[in-house]
Amino acid sequence: MPGQVFQSGEAIFSLYDRNDLFVIWEMPLRRFIEPSVGDRVFITSGYFVIEGHIDAIYPLSTPQGANRSLQYTGIFQGQTARVKNRGFDKFLPIESQVVVRMNYTTILNKLFSILEPRIPR
Repeated sequence: MPGQVFQSGEAIFSLYDRNDLFVIWEMPLRRFIEPSVGDRVFITSGYFVIEGHIDAIYPLSTPQGANRSLQYTGIFQGQTARVKNRGFDKFLPIESQVVVRMNYTTILNKLFSILEPRIPR
């Protein structure tokens, strides 16, 4: 728009690469197990449930940004992770609001392998 004024730091446009789609997940503070890179998760958006995996876990909690007042209201902010999967573009539009849930079968498999009797060879 001619004559439009931008404040410093304000984004002029957003560029999206549809070949590298991912979901930013704010991991909850209260969790049964500690997630690690490669663990499976489930992404829910409407009626779709998509299986994904944790691609990266960042050593940062949720950014403060403009919602700084929310940090003091009892809404607990957790560590940030990136979840990826091929096929997001078929089910999720860019900037979708989704829910990410942990998959606990990995920890159950480890527990059952510990409890399984060993047969000496």
